[in-house]
Amino acid sequence: MKRAKSILGKKQEERERKELEKQERKRKRENVKLSNEREREDRTQKLEEKKQIKLNEIKNKRKIKKKRKHIVASESSHSSAESTSESEGEGDSWNQPLSETSEEDVQNFVLEKIDLKEEDFVIIIYENK
Repeated sequence: MKRAKSILGKKQEERERKELEKQERKRKRENVKLSNEREREDRTQKLEEKKQIKLNEIKNKRKIKKKRKHIVASESSHSSAESTSESEGEGDSWNQPLSETSEEDVQNFVLEKIDLKEEDFVIIIYENK
């Protein structure tokens, strides 16, 4: 009987040991899965950050180019805007003395002649004498 109890005890210990090993292997697999997932997320996040940085650089370059074009356009159009306003018949209101024109009229005229929108950055000097 003692022998039977010892055999049953050994079998029980063997089962418990196998169950513990099984649980440990399962835990290790889960840890590996979690670490792999974290690494994958880190890599994708780094890639997204790099993409965003590149996109921002491209946008900044485009903005700079756009500003340069507008500056060049505004510089070249100032002289052409003055000459076209004098040569065109529809610009009769611009033949008025400067004191009779409003600042807003001058701004609208300049923006129209150099083909810019109001959100573009242009400095207009208006002097009323």
